[in-house]
Amino acid sequence: MILGLDVSRYQPKMNWALLKASGVEFVIIKATQGDYNVQTSFATNWSGAHAAGVKRSPYHFFDGTIDGVAQANTFLAEVQTAGGFEVGDLPAMLDIECPTSSVQANAQASCEHAGDSGWVAPATLKQRIYDWLDTVEAATGRKPNIYSYPSWF
Repeated sequence: MILGLDVSRYQPKMNWALLKASGVEFVIIKATQGDYNVQTSFATNWSGAHAAGVKRSPYHFFDGTIDGVAQANTFLAEVQTAGGFEVGDLPAMLDIECPTSSVQANAQASCEHAGDSGWVAPATLKQRIYDWLDTVEAATGRKPNIYSYPSWF
């Protein structure tokens, strides 16, 4: 078993050396959401994980209501601002959790943020996801991973 963590603004002050010493091998760090949310702790966590020797991957929380290329560009800009990818980093990751149903009436009302389910027609959602994946792969030269749960698919 390999121990890893998901880190976002909810963990703004990480003790990376202690985590590494306790056996944490990798971390996925939330960088952005949609084209409207940049995690204020991302740059600190990104550099802290690297300095401690913890493998790292930046992730983006996808919002199906927004163009995939625009979201990818927001994500890539934030990763670059924080120092960019370095040798040994894990590929970028796309976190897909919303919408919670392919039927609009059944989608969780506040999945993205208060009052926004993130719902769009399934064909639109699929295209926007592929647009994000393709844009990030073209920019980084690596296929991104997808972070989700089986029932979403």
